[in-house]
Amino acid sequence: MKKNIKQKNIIYLLNGSIGDFLMVLVLMKEIHNIDNTFSLYISTPRGKKTFQDLACEYPYVTLIDQKPLSFLRFIFRKNYIITPPTPGRNPLHIKVLSKVLSLRGKSVGFDDGYIYNKLFFSCLIPFNPKVLFVELLFKILPEIGLPSNIPNTRLSFEKKSVTEKSPYIILHPFGSSDGRSIFGKKLEEIILCITELFPDHRVLVSGSKDDVLKVEGVKFPSSVEIIAGKYSLVEMAEVLSRADMYIGVDTGITHLASVLGKKSLVIAEQGAPHWLPYYNDNAVIVYKVLGDESGVFEGREYLESKRTSSARYLDRVPMETIKKAILAMSHDDK
Repeated sequence: MKKNIKQKNIIYLLNGSIGDFLMVLVLMKEIHNIDNTFSLYISTPRGKKTFQDLACEYPYVTLIDQKPLSFLRFIFRKNYIITPPTPGRNPLHIKVLSKVLSLRGKSVGFDDGYIYNKLFFSCLIPFNPKVLFVELLFKILPEIGLPSNIPNTRLSFEKKSVTEKSPYIILHPFGSSDGRSIFGKKLEEIILCITELFPDHRVLVSGSKDDVLKVEGVKFPSSVEIIAGKYSLVEMAEVLSRADMYIGVDTGITHLASVLGKKSLVIAEQGAPHWLPYYNDNAVIVYKVLGDESGVFEGREYLESKRTSSARYLDRVPMETIKKAILAMSHDDK
């Protein structure tokens, strides 16, 4: 009987966000390219169906529920367990699970300051908020015996025959919280700016089903259409791939646009700096550092120079800065 060479498992304990999932998919793709003898798993605490279509394009990655019964088959195997990089505390049950599953393998964690971390992890990587999330993830490669590669963040997804009449621009003004979202008059101003500078384009405002309520009362020109809640993630990937431009706050759909390499304007509205998609060479990222009146609203080097001990040190982006960035993109489009 032929021996099965796939004896080593890598299991990433996902925290559930779209951005996290996409970055882990990038990591898993690279691991598969380097050494395809690993069996690759991403465990999801919730929303497994949300990510299933995206994972279909990468059949060497298996999604599993983050429930005790899902891990029984792994107990006596050689597992490499990875927990997410985070500036906060990973739940204790995740650390215990890492320890149990890695008894014959290795558990790689990111140091969140918990004094008993060494009891749970074979290897602890310092969490550094100056390092992009995806770059932190790639630091685990040497810990599982693989070469440390420069991240290649491009992903592709199967087309689902979504029909949207071109040309259009995607606007995604809603983040994971109200503080990271754009509403009301500011949203109206941004839409007006886009429609004036791109008169031949439709503007598709994307978001979740719940976000539909957030645009009630907002005045839209006739060229604007609300598509919030209309598409699944994989369908949204196709809509994004066909867009001439993407404009959005720092959130999961922004990372979907970025792994597709889409020309983007990212408005870091009270965003988390280490999550900003600087890995996308086609993205312009604008921000406002809290309390800073220098007039600098762009550039990773300056952003890092103003870093404080806090993982979040960004304010709301001035409207004038957003308008200038959209104007510059309109010039590039001509």
